[in-house]
Amino acid sequence: MKQMILVTIFSMLLSLNSCKRNNHYVIHIKNNSIDNILLGRKFTNSDGNCIMNGLNIESGESFEFRPFKSSIEKSLSNSSTIELYIIDPTLYNSPNHFYPCDSIEIKNNVLKHYILTKDDLKQSDFTIIYQ
Repeated sequence: MKQMILVTIFSMLLSLNSCKRNNHYVIHIKNNSIDNILLGRKFTNSDGNCIMNGLNIESGESFEFRPFKSSIEKSLSNSSTIELYIIDPTLYNSPNHFYPCDSIEIKNNVLKHYILTKDDLKQSDFTIIYQ
């Protein structure tokens, strides 16, 4: 009887472990350029204005970006996307100052704009390489 319980518990642990392997929680961002960059994400306030929040990634560094509290697969439905921006830190919007959303490229020097689906992320093995 004890063996059956142990086998059942062991089987449950294995199945939980295999589920975790199918879920991703981070996007690996690699900065292969010679410049420091900011990884930006757009946020909108209740008035419909935007701000870009950025995170510094130095030349040659990698960063694990966790965009959601749950897994990426669960958070992105088949039709939804995640937008990420690579920004030049020499022209980056003032923190805490919201502006019209169509001014993102005026307030920030956007070097690259990614609009990614769940399938895009799976194809890239949840890795973005900025060159």
